[in-house]
Amino acid sequence: NIHLLSSTYTLGVVGSREATHYSKCALDYLFPHFINIPLTIVSGLAKGADSIAHQFALKHHLPTIAVLGFGHLNHYPKETRKLRNIIEETGLVISEYPPLTKINKYQFPERNRLISGLSRGVLITEAKIKSGSQITIDCALDQNRNVYRIDQNANLRSSLLWHSAKLNCHYICCKEFYRFKDMAFEYVCVCGSQGYAEIILTFCSV
Repeated sequence: NIHLLSSTYTLGVVGSREATHYSKCALDYLFPHFINIPLTIVSGLAKGADSIAHQFALKHHLPTIAVLGFGHLNHYPKETRKLRNIIEETGLVISEYPPLTKINKYQFPERNRLISGLSRGVLITEAKIKSGSQITIDCALDQNRNVYRIDQNANLRSSLLWHSAKLNCHYICCKEFYRFKDMAFEYVCVCGSQGYAEIILTFCSV
């Protein structure tokens, strides 16, 4: 469905290829709140958080765009091949590379700028500090996109990506969420409330 490229409301979702059960629970909680807009979900069809995002988009009948880091006549990883087939039928699978382009590591960071570029905002679930998700977030900030981070309970925060130190942001405490403010973007960190979904919807539908 090529018309998805002109979707008004888009949300990129990125995270770890080794995503824990927390990512799955968090996205399963958030996605039903996106139905009324509806948001188009953009991700990279990798295993872990990407495939979870695409799966829950399909589950909740949300449009979804998968961005490949190689040519259409190849596929990686094999675990997401069936998911790709479904998205090709109901959503959109795109690549900037010619169809025969093989799989190369350097192409995945290049692909990440398209995920953020197609999105009004980017949601990160879980990620290591040095990861493809970090690259996507950096691209999102360069492209003046909103960035959202799912929070976990305190004893797990060390495993998540924190951008506040790098950006010299400050905390503004609100009733249901913390908002990190910088001149170019707003970084929202919320502890599992419906308010989180409402904030994302607000920013992605402006």
